[in-house]
Amino acid sequence: MSATQPGALAPIPQQTVSALAEVSTRAASAFSQANVGDLDVIAALSVSDSVIQLRGLLETPEVQARIEALQDTAIGFRTDSDPKVWNKKKNAYNEPYEWPIVRDCALEAALRGLQWVGNQFNIISGRCYCTKEGFEYLIKRCKAVSEFRPLINVPRLANGGALVECSATWKLNGQAVSYACTIPVKTDDYSGADQIIGKASRKLLKRCYEQMSGVSVPEADADDVSPRLESPGEPAPRFLSSSKPSPPPKAADEDQIPGAEVPAVAPVPSVAPATSAPTAPPASVPASPQDQLANVICFAGFNFDQFVKWAKQEGFIPDKAEFSGFAEVPTPTATRLLKSQRGVLSNLKQFVEKGGER
Repeated sequence: MSATQPGALAPIPQQTVSALAEVSTRAASAFSQANVGDLDVIAALSVSDSVIQLRGLLETPEVQARIEALQDTAIGFRTDSDPKVWNKKKNAYNEPYEWPIVRDCALEAALRGLQWVGNQFNIISGRCYCTKEGFEYLIKRCKAVSEFRPLINVPRLANGGALVECSATWKLNGQAVSYACTIPVKTDDYSGADQIIGKASRKLLKRCYEQMSGVSVPEADADDVSPRLESPGEPAPRFLSSSKPSPPPKAADEDQIPGAEVPAVAPVPSVAPATSAPTAPPASVPASPQDQLANVICFAGFNFDQFVKWAKQEGFIPDKAEFSGFAEVPTPTATRLLKSQRGVLSNLKQFVEKGGER
């Protein structure tokens, strides 16, 4: 009898492998048909039958162990209950999700055409959440779609968050399609440029996929999930001073930012004539000099505290001035600095590298 390698899992029975392949393929096909076709009771019942069978197959110990091994890993799928992350509210490390929740979320991800690897889905508030990587994968799998080109513009600050002008073009069965929208993204004191652009990218991909496929993908309960999935470490570049605490996250509709009015954009038909002109992006309200300065500084990777200390040293701001955010920077000062952005960023970079912000 050969020795078993430490940590090795028992092989999945071939009968189980064959059943998983057959049932999952049938389930995904029935689920797709039930989502985009006419009222089809038979398709819905077929989905139900397949879900029951898949649940039973996933309960196989060998299969369960492998799915749980992918949970809360970068190569598998992540959750907002990662046991490696400290929960400040509970003053303890998170408790991982129990198997029934993981099983059903993995099952839903498979039915929607997502892989269990590559961070294509997360588990947020106990529900399956399709990620940016997931929508990228789904769009690539759309056989009728070609030449997909998304465009994410530089965010601009708004009350309670940022607004990002986005657009995309592609061909559906050879015919040109275009789509444009303004995407609102909630932020806090620790929201960085990469976070904002990443969230806007996901929302754009989600809308484009729904336009292409005609399938609506539900959201998780939380509006923005990135902060809860981050491991402890250095905070991202901030828009405001750390003297103001970050507001607690609130569940809200993904397209609403308190105090920000987003121009309505009519959705482009799923198939447009090849000669149709691209949809023009909606008009936007000019940002104030303070907001523009915040964009320049923060999207270059610096935070407000670093900027203030540099500005005081250079004489742009009085030594005794106490500001809590970019909004309190005098308009003449903000306007003056905006006229020489390249020089400001170059000098600020040297200041930080020399440790002047300490």
